[in-house]
Amino acid sequence: MQDRSPRFRRAPQNLNCHRIGDRALEIISALDRFSYLNTALLLHIVPGNRKVTQRHLHRLYHLGLISRLSRQGGTTSEFVYFLDNPSALELFADQKPCDRTTLHWDRIKRNRQRMQRQQPSSGGHLLFIEHELMISRFHALVELACLAAPQLAQLQSWRQGPEIWSTTNRGNTARMPHRPDAFFTLFFPSAPEGKRHSNFFYEADRNTCPNHGWLGNSLLIVNISILGSFNWITEFEGSARC
Repeated sequence: MQDRSPRFRRAPQNLNCHRIGDRALEIISALDRFSYLNTALLLHIVPGNRKVTQRHLHRLYHLGLISRLSRQGGTTSEFVYFLDNPSALELFADQKPCDRTTLHWDRIKRNRQRMQRQQPSSGGHLLFIEHELMISRFHALVELACLAAPQLAQLQSWRQGPEIWSTTNRGNTARMPHRPDAFFTLFFPSAPEGKRHSNFFYEADRNTCPNHGWLGNSLLIVNISILGSFNWITEFEGSARC
């Protein structure tokens, strides 16, 4: 018998099954790694039958272990999933051997606070979601590419958010904020000794900053510049002529 639960409010009493299996734990793990995932991207990341994954998403939401919001795209809509309940990570840590210190407990608190203070834009969207999904899409591309060819490259670490923010001195008095969207390290097994690790800063720019107005109508531009021992990747996304 199919669950008959509302889409926009939780109704755990309508669930036919409350069991949390391996697929549900894979979903929690993915949301811990990526912070925010829309349905289409999440179904690419979590292995296995997609209808089964969607059933587990439905169950986790109505049990209150994961949260979601609706994202409008043209004439269709989809859900964006995220974690804001520490019980999800507690459940994962209890059932899967892992180093609890590597799980993103602080991010859960930030997600909960962010949802409380964010106001929808004129189009009804939460203003930060598109930016977060752009970061998640790039993260997924890197992760999936490395999983497909581990003999060529492996994603050794990915960090994002306040943990990598800092400030730098400019002259004698000015302090400039340094807030990249992500920092990650790739390992290249076949590279010469001493050149097997590369570090990358990543910045997602949705072309909302006046300084990037010169991009015009580019659909997607990826600019890579080498800064000493670090690679800086800036992804620009806009919508018109080149």
